Parts: sequence; C-alpha cells; structure tokens
Amino acid sequence: MEQVGREVGQQIAQRQAASYKSSWPEYLKELMTPTLRTGTLFNIKPSDWQDYCLRWNIVCTDLGLVTGVAIFAIYLFTLAWFSIFIEAFLTFLTLFIGHLAWYLLLKRGGCMGAAGNVVFIILYAFSGFSHLNTAIQVKGLSSLALIPAITYLVPNFFMIYALLGQAGFLGGQQTEGLAANAATAGAPAPSAPPQA
Repeated sequence: MEQVGREVGQQIAQRQAASYKSSWPEYLKELMTPTLRTGTLFNIKPSDWQDYCLRWNIVCTDLGLVTGVAIFAIYLFTLAWFSIFIEAFLTFLTLFIGHLAWYLLLKRGGCMGAAGNVVFIILYAFSGFSHLNTAIQVKGLSSLALIPAITYLVPNFFMIYALLGQAGFLGGQQTEGLAANAATAGAPAPSAPPQA
C-alpha cells in the first residue's frame, strides 16, 4: 500500500512539474503583451481581487525587469562589477517570484490559502527592497541606480496590497480560488489510487 501511495505521489509531482514548466511560455506572452486596465489597476477597492492581483503581478514583473536592466546598465557604465552580478541575480529572482506567484495564486487558484499570500508578500517585499539596498550600497555615479530602484517600490506596494486583498485581509471575502484551495488542503487523501 505504501508503494502505491509513493507511486501516486510521484505521478502527481511529475504532472505538476510538467504543468509548471509549460506555464512559462504563457506567462512570458502575458509579460510581452500586458492588458493594462487603468480602471482596475488604480481601484482601491476592486470587486475582483483575483483580476487586480493578476494585473499588478504583470506590471510588477515587467517594471522589475525594466528596473533590473536599467540598474544593470548603470553599473556596467560605472564599472561597478560586483553590483552587476548581484543585480543580474535580483532581476532573475524578480522574474521567478512573479511567475511563481502568477502560477500558484492566479493560474492554479491558490497556494495554502491566505498563508500562501503571506509568503508571497514577504517575497515581493524582499524583491523590492533588495534592488534598493543594492543601489544604496554603491557610491559615486552608480548611485543613479536609486532612481529605478525607488520607482520599482511602487508596483511592489500595489502587489502587496493586492495579495492582502486577495487573501481577505482587507475586510473583504477571500478570493474563491484561495478559499477552495485552502478547504481542500486539509482534505484526506483518497483511499484507492486512481486507475491508469
């Protein structure tokens, strides 16, 4: 019985890994052609937190990539070699966090309920302040990197706000996908393995 459970778990993990890998082209397409709805983006009390979170995820990741490239170019121009490597890593991390949040919270409908949103709030705060911290560390002309680093904090703030709203922390209802995902997270595993 234990062997059957292990095999079923491995099959599920393989399907999830394949699903995650295949979601990258869709996310990159979304980043390349974002649907910016200013009415949605700047609505302080949106009726659809899921859509609000999706829009800010795209804006935050897009601006994070632009910020990373701008800071990278400033460091390259000013020969801040060590900072170039840190910024390249932070830019990749921005893309990874954005995709992971999009996939788990928006595409799949949630990850561990509101606790998953709290994890992503921490990751987005870390991402935003890491760019700023790196820009503060450099001296001279490289301090121009503060401009894009501070600019990048704005979409991070809105993304954190969207994650709080989606999780139900801002007085509203938790998004349906998150509530359903949280309800099934504690459900017992099926007694018989699925038949192939």
